[in-house]
Amino acid sequence: MKGLTTLVLLVTLVFAGIASYYFLEHQRKSELLASSLDNIAQLQDEYRKLESQIEHLREQAGGSDDLINAAKAEAEKWRNEATRLLENRGRLEKEVKELGAQVVATVAQAKLRPDPPETAGAQEKPAAPVDVFAAMSDALKPAVKNGRLQIRKEEAGPVVTVQSRSLFGPGPAELKEDGKEILREAARAISASGKPGLRIEAHTDNIPMGPKYRDRFPTNKELSEERARVVAGFVSEAGGIESNRVAAAGLADSKPVATNDTAEGRSKNSRIEIHVAR
Repeated sequence: MKGLTTLVLLVTLVFAGIASYYFLEHQRKSELLASSLDNIAQLQDEYRKLESQIEHLREQAGGSDDLINAAKAEAEKWRNEATRLLENRGRLEKEVKELGAQVVATVAQAKLRPDPPETAGAQEKPAAPVDVFAAMSDALKPAVKNGRLQIRKEEAGPVVTVQSRSLFGPGPAELKEDGKEILREAARAISASGKPGLRIEAHTDNIPMGPKYRDRFPTNKELSEERARVVAGFVSEAGGIESNRVAAAGLADSKPVATNDTAEGRSKNSRIEIHVAR
């Protein structure tokens, strides 16, 4: 990377040197051209004066041929010099025009050079997409194997399921230590897979709370909402996931996955689902 930066700097300096050379040469030629134009103007003025003198001598009766011939010779010398300078003027104008084009082309070429790879973010290859389900499945393999949680793949992303009895107690919406450890494992795996968005869903069976907790949770809807809120807060903190990327929903017994007629079925229905989306 250091060698590439040095190369880019060297190329930039070369282009700058070339542009500077053409610019200075253009300026020098322009100055020569301006000076030449001044000289031409002076010579043309001298030539006109000499022609006037010749005409004046011709009009004088006593004017000798020698004086007239000398004046003619002097006028011819100045005319030849003016002709030479006019030829140089044409050459200089052409050179100035070519140098101006070179300056413009050099500067344009320098501006069109591609940015070096470390600054050309738009040209960098995008990172390969992460297989979130595969990454989470691998990280949670021990927890799945001992039955602490389950993970499945849905179209929107992975879903981690933990039975409520593994998370809560003694209060119906209070996380126990074993439950916290299960959620920490899930949170670490989720966080390691990237920057996900989470939807925490709390589900219950159809049996309402007993008299001890009925004042706090009149129906399973309130119970599920509180459980979802508690789990969402814990997972967000444990996984270092921004709280605005974690949503909580209490769905009570509206989405059973088994019958509520048996204890085993009710245990499956009372669950927390962590839906992961990228």
